[in-house]
Amino acid sequence: MEIAQAISACARAHSSGGEQMAHELRRASRRIGAVTRALRNAHNQRGTVPLWSHRRTALKLHERKVIGALRKAERRLDDNPREGLEEIGEMLTKIADRYCQARLSSLLDPEQLTDVEPTPDREYIRIIAAAVLAAGAAIAVPAAGFPDEAEPIVTGSCIVIACTLIWGRSVRRAFDVIGLIFGP
Repeated sequence: MEIAQAISACARAHSSGGEQMAHELRRASRRIGAVTRALRNAHNQRGTVPLWSHRRTALKLHERKVIGALRKAERRLDDNPREGLEEIGEMLTKIADRYCQARLSSLLDPEQLTDVEPTPDREYIRIIAAAVLAAGAAIAVPAAGFPDEAEPIVTGSCIVIACTLIWGRSVRRAFDVIGLIFGP
């Protein structure tokens, strides 16, 4: 669905002109960003790879290269927007088609991935930062002298605020981390 929305946003930007194009290019960039976030876990979302499989490492590297290729194509929007949008649209169509066919290790052709650096995986840093801030809140709130009835509410609020600061707009992923900490 993210890819379909991104392709639609690229098509609207391609058909617009003037000041409207600037607005539509921003919208398309946001949609492409949502696609890149979803691609980071394409192997998990597809459900074809077991959790502790040795294949996951290669798939993650491929996903990061695909994201790098998308970002490289997105940089062309500043140079030649219409050609860049066409290239991104073609790439997104190919990615969606191959994802539906469960071809997770070939979302793009190898020639499209030459000279593309894989994007860094910073999700672990975010998870560690969230865990440290959550532990800090769990220690600091009781030490602050709140009433016993208010401590869980204040601690939970501090954790939600910390996760919002760490993940920004994609804070929904942070609630998954909170779920891991506190359980179902």
